[in-house]
Amino acid sequence: LQQTAKMTVQLSANCEFNLDCSKTRELLETSGISKIVEDNYPKLHELISYNAVGAVKLLIASGAISGGIKKSEFKINRECHNNPGAAWTEYKNAVLVWLKKEVNNSNELEAARKFLRDEICDFWWKKAPCW
Repeated sequence: LQQTAKMTVQLSANCEFNLDCSKTRELLETSGISKIVEDNYPKLHELISYNAVGAVKLLIASGAISGGIKKSEFKINRECHNNPGAAWTEYKNAVLVWLKKEVNNSNELEAARKFLRDEICDFWWKKAPCW
């Protein structure tokens, strides 16, 4: 997981993408990008199969993918702490606001932000259901 996080930092237009072909393919696999592309974008899948590094550089340059590590604190109302359901509802709302503000605020990506929010919250719910 730590290696994937380091590789994900590479998916940023603000830094030079310098992963080799095998690390690029590993990044695409472990992040789930390969599966999404294979299922939904056959021409892009063909390009990635032919030249993964070049395809990723093209996607970064066009703004189609990005990544990085961002730290953020979410302030959750203390009154919610005694009610895990309320705390998780507030946390889900905070994650959605953060994704819109810090990652991408495009209206076209609202459904994707909600999906990603649910994935993030489900991951942490499994680790700390009584938070």
